Amino acid sequence: MIRDAGALAELRIQLDSLGSPTVLMGDFPSAEALVAEVESVAAATGSHFPSHTALRLRAMQGLEADTSALIATVIDRAAAGGQEIGVAQARWAAATLYNGLARYEEAASASREAAMDTLEPWISAFVLPELVEAAARAG
Repeated sequence: MIRDAGALAELRIQLDSLGSPTVLMGDFPSAEALVAEVESVAAATGSHFPSHTALRLRAMQGLEADTSALIATVIDRAAAGGQEIGVAQARWAAATLYNGLARYEEAASASREAAMDTLEPWISAFVLPELVEAAARAG
């Protein structure tokens, strides 16, 4: 319906929102397709905010260089725009990436930082398993 209405700014938001659960369900091919569409819509609308779906997907895939660069970009842009939720999303992705790379101290630190965002309680809940895994494995 959003596509049919031509509401591109809203389409980007909704596609990105659909992408996070798609990644968490393990459907990486569908998530890749959503990332491509989000990036296409972002280019058409001039949006400068990176896709949170891309962030989650790259972290789950363990793509360190791509994910680290994306995390830095999201943190810089979100912090500059006063978007603490974006910073928390990036730290959650960092925690996921570092746990997957067996860098548990870094995963625990990123998890704690993500969980400290009191404005967005869902990220705190979602990052908790990353914190538990990092803490358990780091001793």
